[in-house]
Amino acid sequence: MAYKHGTYGERTASKAKSAAQAEEVVLYVGTAPVNLIRGYASKGLINKPVKVMSLTDAYNKIGYSENWDDYSLNEVTDYHFNNTKHNIGPIYIINVLNPDTHRKSTQTETTVTFTAGKASFDSTKVILDTAAIDGKVEGTDYTLSYDMAEGTVLIDSSKAETPMTGDVTVAYYEIDVAAITQADIIGTVGDDGTVTGLQAIKLLYRDYNAICNLIAIPRYSKIPAVYKAMVQAAQKINGHWDAFVLADIPLAHTTVTYTPVTTSGSENPQEQGWYVLVDDEYVLTTDVTVEAGTTYYEKNTTTTGIDTIEKAKQWQEENGYTSEISKVFWPQVKNADKIYHMSVVFAAETLYIDSDNDAVPYVSASNHEIMATGQYFGEGVANPGFDDQEANALNESGITTIAYWEGAWKLWGGHTAAYKYNTAMDAAVIFDTNIRMLMFCTNGFQRRHGTEIDQPLTVAAKETIRISEQQELDILKSIGALIGSPTCEFREDENSVNDMLNGDFVWNITVTVVPQLKSATAKVTYTDEGFQALFGEEG
Repeated sequence: MAYKHGTYGERTASKAKSAAQAEEVVLYVGTAPVNLIRGYASKGLINKPVKVMSLTDAYNKIGYSENWDDYSLNEVTDYHFNNTKHNIGPIYIINVLNPDTHRKSTQTETTVTFTAGKASFDSTKVILDTAAIDGKVEGTDYTLSYDMAEGTVLIDSSKAETPMTGDVTVAYYEIDVAAITQADIIGTVGDDGTVTGLQAIKLLYRDYNAICNLIAIPRYSKIPAVYKAMVQAAQKINGHWDAFVLADIPLAHTTVTYTPVTTSGSENPQEQGWYVLVDDEYVLTTDVTVEAGTTYYEKNTTTTGIDTIEKAKQWQEENGYTSEISKVFWPQVKNADKIYHMSVVFAAETLYIDSDNDAVPYVSASNHEIMATGQYFGEGVANPGFDDQEANALNESGITTIAYWEGAWKLWGGHTAAYKYNTAMDAAVIFDTNIRMLMFCTNGFQRRHGTEIDQPLTVAAKETIRISEQQELDILKSIGALIGSPTCEFREDENSVNDMLNGDFVWNITVTVVPQLKSATAKVTYTDEGFQALFGEEG
């Protein structure tokens, strides 16, 4: 057994250890318009978890813009806190957009017209801290602010000794979201302990005493490398906690190929934008020294829509979106003129359902009504959508979707991404609630007994832990989260003398999670016995 110091929880093929957890926590990673926040650099808004309680709180802490293509986290705050069904929070976000590095290299200049000492201009990309007027001093000659609702920079010189009039040029830098890569989202752990991107998940427990339950990265989770990193990051956070991953299948797939080009010798490879092969990687000729006789390659990009059920299933399988600790979704959700990733919709609905059940995750979000007006397959896509029966073709491959039923759009699919109909699998991975309940047990055990580490384990203390865990299991059974006879045992075969001499002890917990009612069938049989009523006795 490896050396251990602390409380631990492990999930086996069909069993788990222990119970209970205090708060349901969803963590999002993406981009937020912190460039619109004054003094963003000193407020801990980049590569650190930030707790967001409401839409107003989001405006103040991370900014807001309707430009969700640039700012993926604003889609999140909108669905959680601008929801016509129910608002739900708090949420935790990690923003990777750094206006100091993800910015254009040259300044932008805009001419504004002052009326009564005031002027404004529209921009969602302005880095507000860099905006300046030549020859004027902010705070003395004018004030600068931003209207999040309108997406407008406001300049007020009306209280200055000499208010500005007429046309004035404002210079500023803009953010460059195109500079953000999958590496920024996945993040790093530096030699000095600094963390970025998804890796900053380790700060959540330290900064907020919060244990992550759900992880979503809308817009970027469709990148296979990001999905893989999410699955890895969700396991043993801080060496202890387990979380469940929510990921989206893209609406389109881009394939990149490189083909050799025939040259006459007179072309300039750099101007042509050609590539060369260096150590099995294609590199732009502008980035390397090219020797004579080098073969040049032209980059070809082909985009194919993932606009049918079969294409979605094929993409999932080919790209390995099949982890048992994840759910995958397709297509996206439309609500009037807004488009949401289904991972966000599921996370918000799950957070709401769990909050109604004391944070015990035994109730599925499948078949629950959501804020939606339809399925979305991409701009200009001909697919008119599908019903719940067609949606079952996705469900049988572990893909969750939405379907229309009884006057409302609902989430549809209670399986994990590992589920495959008619194949052998661990029973625990069939339903998302199974896995999440097992995580609930292991996380809860560690949280409850962490303070007892390094204390003497007397016979009484051993029994106290066993009895307290049995009580937790009995409570879960009483509310309907578990069925059968869940048990907590201290077994001799799991606690060798050598392990106990080294202070390593194991309590075995067996649970059966309440199954989901995936289908209900009524078998109705016609009988002719009723005709006998026509020949009943006469009065």
